[in-house]
Amino acid sequence: MCVEEIAVASMGGITCISHDGVSGNIFAVGNTNGLVRVMDRRMDARTGTVANWREHTPSKICNVFIRPGQAEVVSASENGDVKYWDLRHRESVFTLADTHPDHTLQYMVAHESAPVVMTASDATVKFWNQRGSSIGAVPANRSGASGAASYMKTLAGYGASRTQMVRVSAAALHGYLPVAVMVSDDGRVSCIQPVKASMRPPPTLANLSIGGSGSDSDDGEESSVGAKHVDLSVGGSGGNGDDGEQKSGLLHPSNSSDTDLSDDSMDGKTDSVLITPVKSSKVKPEDTVPEMGDLSISDNINTSTPSKPSYGHPRSLSAAPKFSLSGSQQTDGYAEARSQVNYYLKDNIDGVQAIAKHSDQTTQQFVIKQAESIAEFIDELVQCVKPGLGKVELENELKATIAAQLKRRSPAGRYSEKTEAEMFNSAVRFLKWLCPGSDSTFSKTNEKHIYPCFVELINFVTELVVRPLLDQQPTSSDQKPKRLVRSYRKTDVKPDNAEGRRRIDMALKCDALHYNNSSSDDDEYDDNSIQFSEERLKAKDGRNDERPNYSRIFAVVEVKPDTSAANIEKGLAQLVEYSKGVYWNQHNRRFIWGLVSGGSNVKACILGPNFLLASQFMDVTTAAGRLELIGFLVNWSFCELPKLGYDPTIRFNRVHKCFTVDMADSNESKLTQTTYYLRKIVVFAERVFGRHTRCFVVGEKPPSLDEDSDNSGDILIKDAWPEVSGSAEDDMRDESKLLERVSNGLAGRSEFNGMYSKFLGGGRMQIQNARGESVDDTTRTILGETVWAQLGDLPLRAHMRIAMSGVGEPLKTIQSIPELIVVIYDVMRCHMGILKHCQILHRDISEANILVRRDNAGVHGMLIDFDHAISITDDGYAKHAERTGTVPFMSVSNLENLQPKRTALDDWESIIYILCWLGTFGWNSDTRPSGSVADLNIASWDGNNVMKIANSKRDHMHSSDNFTGITKGFNPKIAGIRRLANVVEGLRAVLIDNHSHPDLRGAMIIPDSFPEENDSDEEADQYEFKMRPDPFVERAAHWESISERLLAKLETYADKARARM
Repeated sequence: MCVEEIAVASMGGITCISHDGVSGNIFAVGNTNGLVRVMDRRMDARTGTVANWREHTPSKICNVFIRPGQAEVVSASENGDVKYWDLRHRESVFTLADTHPDHTLQYMVAHESAPVVMTASDATVKFWNQRGSSIGAVPANRSGASGAASYMKTLAGYGASRTQMVRVSAAALHGYLPVAVMVSDDGRVSCIQPVKASMRPPPTLANLSIGGSGSDSDDGEESSVGAKHVDLSVGGSGGNGDDGEQKSGLLHPSNSSDTDLSDDSMDGKTDSVLITPVKSSKVKPEDTVPEMGDLSISDNINTSTPSKPSYGHPRSLSAAPKFSLSGSQQTDGYAEARSQVNYYLKDNIDGVQAIAKHSDQTTQQFVIKQAESIAEFIDELVQCVKPGLGKVELENELKATIAAQLKRRSPAGRYSEKTEAEMFNSAVRFLKWLCPGSDSTFSKTNEKHIYPCFVELINFVTELVVRPLLDQQPTSSDQKPKRLVRSYRKTDVKPDNAEGRRRIDMALKCDALHYNNSSSDDDEYDDNSIQFSEERLKAKDGRNDERPNYSRIFAVVEVKPDTSAANIEKGLAQLVEYSKGVYWNQHNRRFIWGLVSGGSNVKACILGPNFLLASQFMDVTTAAGRLELIGFLVNWSFCELPKLGYDPTIRFNRVHKCFTVDMADSNESKLTQTTYYLRKIVVFAERVFGRHTRCFVVGEKPPSLDEDSDNSGDILIKDAWPEVSGSAEDDMRDESKLLERVSNGLAGRSEFNGMYSKFLGGGRMQIQNARGESVDDTTRTILGETVWAQLGDLPLRAHMRIAMSGVGEPLKTIQSIPELIVVIYDVMRCHMGILKHCQILHRDISEANILVRRDNAGVHGMLIDFDHAISITDDGYAKHAERTGTVPFMSVSNLENLQPKRTALDDWESIIYILCWLGTFGWNSDTRPSGSVADLNIASWDGNNVMKIANSKRDHMHSSDNFTGITKGFNPKIAGIRRLANVVEGLRAVLIDNHSHPDLRGAMIIPDSFPEENDSDEEADQYEFKMRPDPFVERAAHWESISERLLAKLETYADKARARM
């Protein structure tokens, strides 16, 4: 049954058609005369043409394709030209010219998500990226030899025995595999694969990642489709990260603090598209405890009230204080991790292991001698393994070698027979790995066989590091090992404090050593370190040394059967995924170490805020490879605490039984500190890459001495790793400087009291270098100059810590719609006050950056988090226009990265989106919807495809009728929800509709003129449509007057809300 007819006013016959795949309102047609026409079915036939393009004329259009949810059209003509169009431009933005020389192009198909195009002629099938580079081809074979003259590599189907060329009549690209299906005029169907193994698309704003639930899992679960993920990346450089690390699902966007969508992150991250099967939508001190990985949730720390992430809410950084990878998060998390590996990995870097070297040259030489001595011991054991040697003879030779080595190392004979037996048992295990073929039952291609070998090798090395201390003390304190780095005995195991099914292969722990004859000047901070004695070393607190726990894991080890690219990539992705649990539980981690083994080859890895570095392989079957790995392990036992990735300024105070956080004084040139006492952790670092934002509520007095009965603390400390430019003095985007400007600019203005956090101090954190000098704690400082020089233009990140007064409650504590309206009004009043008096634009209005404060006068709103804030010019524009924020709340201009630069209107637009989000999904368990929300219109505001999201927002914001589709989805369960709908509808009208000039109205880019009624079809076909200017761009020039009207409108709503409270 035909439900609608649309006249396209074309003299030529229509050869192809495509629609946008989202709303179904936009469609494109191609004609025999080379015309490509785009129509909007919501408009009448004479005014519904959006674009007419004639660059293909007179060649016939073979196919046309609209990328779903984007302003991008791809068309192809028989002369071999493939053109890319932007609906906002009258000319093509790029052309693939003459794709099939001397042949007629028969068919073109574009991938709906990845920037990949396939073209077919009677001679060749080719795959292209948008740079115009061929990324795969299937050559023709007309010979008919062996009856397989197919012009395609046939994987399945009915086209394998074709002996002559026929015309391609239809084709389609697989959603996540580099496979295409083609149909020919003779009725044959073939499934083909390009000659090249993978398609590598160029940078695009298509999808950062698409779905992802079919990963290989450690627990033996098969992929949901029984196939590996196919990584469509550009030169292996693409991926999804930091901030970008973007892990937002359909109704579960990333929080802005760690979702860095600025140019420095988003633009790089879109270099790759990871296409995976979509199963379901993502709902989304040296002498102290911290070195032992114990700065976690414990009896000594109060945590924020658990609020487990659930559908309908953007992920809050104050989520439940337990790391979880369960359900679809496990598979989606793995897909995300693979994408991050593609983007962040710098492989085969020289000097990665040297990052862990002690800064003192004398100590370095001592450590080298220790490593060489241990390697010599193990080499002697390896030499004992000889072909044809019987089991008894081998055991006797190994025992004799161990006894001789121990005697040389301990003339006093302090080693017992028990020790010899333990070392013998360890050697028997790891020699299977080091000496391939020595044991017929051992397979180096079976990773489970490698686990116990690797464990025993690491623990064997650690035993030899500390045992000499039983007989003789080194002359220098730097020549004593500071810690034991050992492997947990349990392998292929789920950590104790993790949910879900994910099992890590191996994990290492770090235990600080405490010497009997040492007297520390800092005994106040002596805690659960290990008491060094002649007995086998055990933790004083009797913790389980067998099973790993995320709160104590120092490094993750992933083992794979070989060094194939696929296995190493998988190992690195799992290393990334499991390191999340370390960051979540250990709030003093600056970076994380890891190891990835492919058979007998091991890579040292280091994961930081914006880097994943891997060393070259260390082959443990060779003496040189063993020495390199052993030297690396020994360095971990001797180096300074910061070189392990821990933060020495967050420590446990055993007297007051609480953690302390040191604040650097930004006005001093050396490392000075003010110590605060930790009361509560309200924001956790939940990603491996990004800003690693953490927030602590602290007090100036220890809880045991504070007279405040609730010990709640009144100071907030924010700890993060943002990108910086140059020195601290020259970095004008330093959040501490911006907060100081806000505090100074609003000082004495009582109308803003309590609406913002007042700056107390802070800035870049510092650490001491080898010469005892205080230097900025940056990624460059961590990696050292040798490694840094190999990383090209890697952006610099710095460790920032800021103390602020004024602590509010999260938005989930709102008790009614009137309270919500009052809080939002206070926030935007403060926002405009900061803009006016401090010349700072916030640029990241989101649910997480709005707090609630209560006093005797009632409820108030607070605006926090100036991570993305920026100074404005005299005309009110932000000085930089990079994309940043929380995806569902980002403005259209922000999503599309439009010019001119951002203004206050972008933040006002964000407020409208936030209120719509809260009205639909609520703000706590009492206001969340009970039914399904996946089909609501607002669901299109979230995801990974920013251009698709922007297009959806344009559609919804364009008119009051369209916007009703959003407000109708508000949750009727919330009392007074209609009042909230009135607020957002009123604000939208002020922003979008209520303007005298037509160029300022609306949200869509529409034609400015149309053909005359008496024009013939041919004249209408030739009509050149002029498009109106983008209303979002036009309104930016009037930001000040529109903002004033918006604030006045919101004030009216707030006054009425107060009257109802």
